[in-house]
Amino acid sequence: MLLRKITIGFILLLSIWAFPCAQSAHAQRYKTSRPAITEKVAKSLYWKVSSALRDPGALAANQDAIDDYFKKHLFPTMTDISPDGLGQLAKRRDDLFRRVLRGATSKPAQDHITNLTLDIMRKIVLDRYHPAVRYNAVLILGELDQQYATKDTPKPTPLPSGTKTLLILLENEELKGVKVPSMLKVGALVGLERHARFGIDPQYTAQVTTAAIGLIQQQETPTEMDPAVHHWLKCLAGRVLVQQFATGPNADVNGALISMIEDQEMSLEDRCCVSALLKKMDYSAAQGLDTTSAVTALGNLTQAVTHDEADQARDFKEELLSGNQGAFRGGTFRGARGGQELGPPYEKRRLLDRLLALKDGIEAVTEGANPEGKSRLEALVPPLQPVIDTASEKDTTGINIADPVIEMASEIDRVLRNWKQSDQPSEENSDDEFS
Repeated sequence: MLLRKITIGFILLLSIWAFPCAQSAHAQRYKTSRPAITEKVAKSLYWKVSSALRDPGALAANQDAIDDYFKKHLFPTMTDISPDGLGQLAKRRDDLFRRVLRGATSKPAQDHITNLTLDIMRKIVLDRYHPAVRYNAVLILGELDQQYATKDTPKPTPLPSGTKTLLILLENEELKGVKVPSMLKVGALVGLERHARFGIDPQYTAQVTTAAIGLIQQQETPTEMDPAVHHWLKCLAGRVLVQQFATGPNADVNGALISMIEDQEMSLEDRCCVSALLKKMDYSAAQGLDTTSAVTALGNLTQAVTHDEADQARDFKEELLSGNQGAFRGGTFRGARGGQELGPPYEKRRLLDRLLALKDGIEAVTEGANPEGKSRLEALVPPLQPVIDTASEKDTTGINIADPVIEMASEIDRVLRNWKQSDQPSEENSDDEFS
């Protein structure tokens, strides 16, 4: 949801930055590999690659052709830093998996090309190639499988050697004198999240958990990393954890996730992203887990979000009423031409994303909370639900939703006041005892 939008924005930003950079003299410091064979030769070799992918007995006769095709043509094209070369990275990566690795029916050829890809991509990642080239290589490493999905076996088995390389990138700031930039850590976490979803090799499960929690617990932003990127990395680490612990979090995992919801240095969007992630874990199966901090954190986040939305709603109403020249009809301010709504837009999509993320987190933790915590969390949902329902309607406009948003914030304040009152010990009046 929110995190997916941010991920897309990051990749677009990377592309925008990378293209002009590739044209500059500054970009010449990046390493590139030129194809050693022509397009014509590459096409003739691909026929032999295709034959080996279909026929298990054809690998031995065509192995040299396979190695030449990938080492001397395809993989070198993935280091091209011209605008066209960078623009083709995603397509070439997609073709590698769709047409070659996942489309193979010959296991020997599939394994050979997988290991070949692992070796070359690992070299690209750890060398002085262009950041976009290295990022693409990390994404490829994250998609390599020991057993690719088939009709009979729809769940793939991630490649353990790929998991190991992604962990190395995540745990180090520099390798062999080459800096590991934040975008490579992003790519590593994207890959590890996929590996966690399908099953990490047991030898690496504890290491992945430790690395993800360690990143979340980093208090100081690493040098040369923007705080927003650092917070984003923490959210990605959270995605890895919830995949690993879908059957129920332990105390360390729950604590790491809740610490992000509590972190007021993080944006409300990031904190809401973490709240939405809680839905992926079965809190009802978490034996002996103390959810007290989770209940408090979700209550405080709900209050922060609803206050922010109420402020936005008040600003919206003030701007709309002060600048509108049309008439109010049918719940919408309309001008003289075409019935078009006048005034500033209200970000209904943001509102809905936030509230749904809150509801996801609240409902998830409710399943594992003690009776008091369950009662508190259940009290948070009724003020949110009417606004969620209204915002979900296609024709809802800002003027329809502004007042309910403001009322929602007041209701949440009332709920939180009740929490605080119930936390205060009852005071006995000694005079009453003798009256």
